[in-house]
Parts: sequence; structure tokens; C-alpha cells
Amino acid sequence: PETAKFNMIAFDSTITVWRESMMDASPKTVDDALKWVRALRPKGSTYIDGALRKAFRMAGLGAVDKAYDDVNIDTIVLLSDGAPTDSGAPGKQATLMDDEIILQHVREWNRYKRVVIHTVGVDMLPYIEFLKKLAAENGGKYVDR
Repeated sequence: PETAKFNMIAFDSTITVWRESMMDASPKTVDDALKWVRALRPKGSTYIDGALRKAFRMAGLGAVDKAYDDVNIDTIVLLSDGAPTDSGAPGKQATLMDDEIILQHVREWNRYKRVVIHTVGVDMLPYIEFLKKLAAENGGKYVDR
């Protein structure tokens, strides 16, 4: 609905945020978001851990500390088409990242389960179980595309 707020984070070996704050889902804003997505060009690695870290920073302290009432977001939809990698050191190729490390980070960032994480896998047969577990541990659902 137009009253909803949203933002997007694109990730490869880097993290790019569409807007610095959550945006109303007005028709114009949604159109602007779609233009931004269509202009994205994939280029390599899949830094899921970094994208989730950024999303939880945007969620605010309420996601990790029950002393804070407010959480800026209530849902993350993670869409991925690749194996989770680290960001790669400058000048070095990104390497596969242990799924369990990412899951542990999310357990810390979302310890009070205030943020639901849904996952969408695109042509990711070897990594479906990771995405399924990430969604299941965070009240979400996994969808295969």
C-alpha cells in the first residue's frame, strides 16, 4: 500500500543503498525504485552478510536491544542469485563465506525477532538450504524463482 515504507540495498562485492531513509510507497517513488533496479548491472560476488548488516543498521537499535521500542523496519526481503561471499579485500577476489557465520550474525542482529526475513533464491540450487534456514530462523518464508 502507498502507506508502506521501503528501501532497497543492492549488493555484489559492495553495498549500495537506493535511498538514505525509508521511502513512502507512492506510485512515483515505486517508479523511481524500479528505474534504479533496472539500471543495476551484476558484477561478481554476493556479499549477503554486508547487505544484511546494512539492513539491520537501518532497522535501528530496536532490532538488537529490547530497551528500544522502535524498529525502523519490520521486514527484509533478501533476493540472491549466488553463493554468499565476503566482500573481497582490495585487489583480491571474493571468497565463499561460511553460511553459519552469516546466520550467527543475523541471530545477534535480530535476537528479539522483531524483523522478519523472507528469502528468494534465483537459480541457486546449492545454496537453497542456507536461504531456507535464514528465512525459517527469522519468521519468514523462502521462495524459489
